Parts: sequence; structure tokens; C-alpha cells
Amino acid sequence: AIGFSTSRTLLHRDKNGVLVPGTLAAEEELLAIGKAVALGGGGVFEMASDFMSYDDTPHVPEDHIERLEHTGREMIWVEQISKGFGVPVSICLGIPSVLAAGVDKNGYRMVFKNVEEANADGCNVKLQVFTRPQGIQLCWASRSHPFMESPTFMQHLVEALREHRTVDINLLKRPEIKQQIINEVAELLDAEAEDDATFGLVLPTSTDEDDALFAGNFNCSVNGKGALARFFANGFDYIFKWSKEYEPMKEESAGSVAKKLGLHPLEVIYDWLCEDNGKQVVSFLFMNYHKYSLEDTTEMLLHKDSIPGLGDAGAHAGFIVDSTSHTYLLTHYVRDRVSGPKISIETAVKLHTSDPAHYFGLDDRGIIKEGFKADINVINMDELECCRPEFKFDLPKGAGRWIQESKGYDYTILTGTIVHEFGQATGNLPGRLVRNPNRGKGLPAGYKYNGITGKMSMWLSTAKLETKQMALRVLLRVLGPDNVLALGSYLAQTPLESNLEHSNL
Repeated sequence: AIGFSTSRTLLHRDKNGVLVPGTLAAEEELLAIGKAVALGGGGVFEMASDFMSYDDTPHVPEDHIERLEHTGREMIWVEQISKGFGVPVSICLGIPSVLAAGVDKNGYRMVFKNVEEANADGCNVKLQVFTRPQGIQLCWASRSHPFMESPTFMQHLVEALREHRTVDINLLKRPEIKQQIINEVAELLDAEAEDDATFGLVLPTSTDEDDALFAGNFNCSVNGKGALARFFANGFDYIFKWSKEYEPMKEESAGSVAKKLGLHPLEVIYDWLCEDNGKQVVSFLFMNYHKYSLEDTTEMLLHKDSIPGLGDAGAHAGFIVDSTSHTYLLTHYVRDRVSGPKISIETAVKLHTSDPAHYFGLDDRGIIKEGFKADINVINMDELECCRPEFKFDLPKGAGRWIQESKGYDYTILTGTIVHEFGQATGNLPGRLVRNPNRGKGLPAGYKYNGITGKMSMWLSTAKLETKQMALRVLLRVLGPDNVLALGSYLAQTPLESNLEHSNL
């Protein structure tokens, strides 16, 4: 294997609402896994983390001290794995569009500053940044929409969906059906929320293990009645019609359109979903769009300690589809963007080829050079396009998923063999399982625990981190968490320095 991946965020649960195992794992377990990666020949230790989940409890202002202390402890074991075992650590980083209490809009800069300090001390830590706002895709067939808890919707439409894998759009357009569905969801929003653990989402879930219709779809079964509707309602200002630019203006959101027309946002979303004979796609841009622009994403993407990543092309197939994120880097950032600065095509290609290949230790690919693997895309930049997502029922047992195609790839060549030609598979399958090229070659070069000097270096490094953590505890109790957060917010006002090798801004 080329590494190990885990999750340390309250978002990832099984269908019964139980957190995935890595979420609350102790430091000792994480360090043991990091050491095992090193002993196995090295690789990348990768994780999705919010750095604040010390227990399966909602994020509330009353526990800011515990959460901030937990943030500090997370960086201690991250540095011990990276510097002590010589194992690169890759951490997914994103910014919620709808900020929770105590979350600073520029908090990502503090994460980068912590990583900069760690790397200056001998670590190898990279932050994975998504190339565009991450969105939940909505359509009637996917059932990842705020109307799925409506009894009328369930009564009249789910059977048709189960039998024909399509909704009865004419029924949905009937005024009395539309009004009944909207009223039922509005009542859920007006009702008092249950104390039902709405801080977690179940990804993916199924209401019936034997019903493929629901497989992989967005659900909140860990939560109580109305939780899903409230989730979308909290983000009405970040719900838009899908567009290939993925950079809409605030005035185009369901919340803004509803205000302008004197309607409820639910009515606007309902009408959008009915457009194009029910094939219209609506996007809830729930990550990386707090400022209604790609400003934050661009700042993170061009930092020297980041690599593109965090795209879900199949992990949450019922509501997320990020398979065109690499194409988007070329179509939007390089070619089409008018709302902000562009980046050079050289930068875009490097970001998605040699940078991640080198970081993951795959030094036989990522560039076109004699002796390297001939993995090449031949691209027609004039024709390159991210197509509108579609929801299809083509998985085993007829289960559904989102797919998104790209146009403009004339040839895809793998190990010198053409595998796709003008968007069509050739039938050639030269690919093989990617294995760690360093397996069996001994410990990573940076492993510190096989000599007195290395052990002493790690003891001093850990002592410094523990002293820093102790100082944080004192500050939290002397100044209080609000003042510490305010200090962090002040320090985060300074924009990150772009990697000039990555940018032509």
C-alpha cells in the first residue's frame, strides 16, 4: 500500500449513526499505525479531520476550551508521525460555507501557519485542498433534497421511483401536490428541533438494507424528524442552480431569489428541480464558499504546503460528485474565469500531476520524460468542458449514483497504451494495482528512532510541542476561549503567501 487513510470528523458515520473507528482513536493508536506505515516501507498517513472532535458531542460554545486543547494535541501526534517516523502526513482542509459558532472565516490560515511551523521543524505535512466549492447535488431522483421527509412526496413518488427509476414530473408540477409538499416541509422547519444529535450526518446511509433505491443517498437517520430539512434551510443562501463555473453570485442563491420574488426558498428550490422536465440539477455549495467567491480556495490551493485533493468521485455517490475537479482547474482557473485572477496552464498541470505524484512517492510518473511511465492526456482546450451531473441507477441491484462526464479529452494514454479516444473506452486495460515502490527497502530515510541522536531530537521536539500545549492551556484559562479565538482571528487576517512557482497572479 502507498499509505493509510482515516477520518477524524463527526461527519463520517455508518448507517446507524455510529462514528467510523478512527474518529476518536487515542494518540497511542495513531502513533502505532504511523510507526507501522514506516516499518512497512513508508507511505503517506492521510486523514480528514476537523481538529475539534474530542468526543461524540455537538460543537457548542461551552466546550471551546476542550476543543481548542484537542486541536493542539492533534498537531503533536501529527508531528511525531511525520518527523519521528519519516512518514508524510496529508490532511484534508475545507471551510464550511455556513460557519458555526466559534469558527473563524479565516481559520484555515492558522492551520496553514501550524503546518508551516511543523515543516520548518523537519516534518513533511501537506494540506489537501479542493479546487472548487464542494457541493451536495440535488435532483428529484437522488432524493438528496429537502422534500424527502414530506409524507406526500413519499406516498406518491417513491413507488414510481422504485419501479421506474424516475419521478412523475407531471404529478410534481400539479399545484395542489406542490403546495402540499412545501407546506409539510415548512411545518417541519417551524417545529421545535428535537435534541437528536443533529451535529452528525450519516454518509452514506440506507433506510432499508435490501432497497437499492436508497443506497448511498444522503440521509440523517442519526437525527430526528426534520433534521435534513433544517440542514438545507440553514444553507438557503448557498443553494444555486448548477453551473459549470461553480462560482455563482449571492444574488443567484435560492435565499436571495426567494427574497426578491416574495417566496419561500422552498418554493424556489422546488421549481428549480422541476425545470428541464425534472432533470435540472441544484447545488448546495456547503464547503469553501463562505465569501461567495473562489478567493479562499485560490489562496489555499497556491500555498507551498498544499496539494489538490478532497474530491469525492465515488465515496458519497448518492449526493456528491467531484470527478471533474481536475478538469475544472483547466476550464475555469486557466481558461474561463472572469471573476478573479487566472493561473497558468503550467501551474494547473503541475498541481495535478508531478506535485501529488512526488508527494505520494510515485517518482516514476507525473512528468513527461524518458524513462517515466507514459501516462498522458491529450487535451483539446477549446473543447474542454465539465458536463452537467446526472443521476443514474447503474450500480449493482439498480442502486443510484451521481456521475459527471468531461469533454475535450482526445486521448488518454496509460503506460503508452491508448485507453480512451475522444471520450470512448478502447477496451485496452494496461493498468495494474499501484503498490508502494519503497516496500521491502527498509525504514524511511527520516526515521528517527533507530539511533541515540534521532531519539534525542524527537525528545526535544516533543518537549517543545508539549510546552506549547501547556502555554495554550494557560492562555485558555487566563484569557478565556473567546479572547483566544479573537487573538487567532487577528493573526489570521494576514493572507497566506502564494507559492510563486505555482502562480502567475
